[in-house]
Amino acid sequence: MENQLALDVIRGAHLLFMAAGLGPALYFDLRTVHRVAHPIDSADVAELSRIHMVISFACLGLWITGAMLIWFRTGFQPSEFSPKLWSKIVVVSVLTINAVVLSLMVIPLLTRHEGTRMVDLPVRLLLPMATCAGVSFACWMLALVLGSSQILKTAGWDVLTSVEVFGATFCIAGVVSGMFLLRAIMHRRVRAPSS
Repeated sequence: MENQLALDVIRGAHLLFMAAGLGPALYFDLRTVHRVAHPIDSADVAELSRIHMVISFACLGLWITGAMLIWFRTGFQPSEFSPKLWSKIVVVSVLTINAVVLSLMVIPLLTRHEGTRMVDLPVRLLLPMATCAGVSFACWMLALVLGSSQILKTAGWDVLTSVEVFGATFCIAGVVSGMFLLRAIMHRRVRAPSS
């Protein structure tokens, strides 16, 4: 009974950290789309830094509670790891690496380009930023799907690999193409009055 109660508490905390990361990540993605035609200012960078801190804390919480759940269920015996569990570990690992890239590359890049609209950044800068946003979105969506799907609970590698590859490709391509579509629309609007 005590073990089940502890497991429930850890599972609840794991879901809480999931919500604490997913919510701010989606909020900032939508905020970025809304402000894509406005010059980047110090408030934007400060808000991204605050949100990044919350998301990083949520990632750390996911690792800690996830490790506790793995210990409860498998005793850290790799032979007991299901394909779904390995898939979750891969997704959270990529999410963590992406968070480091965001911290080391994207935030400093935005700081250096304060006063410039995001849609006016050169492609060589905008492409990796949009890709980073796409990877973040893909990882949170895949974590949500893997955590909530009963169908995927017992799925094999063939199904899980297809879900992850298709999901990641769709999300990343969607975010990147969406950003460049907005960029093209904004640039056309600027040129239209003079033509």
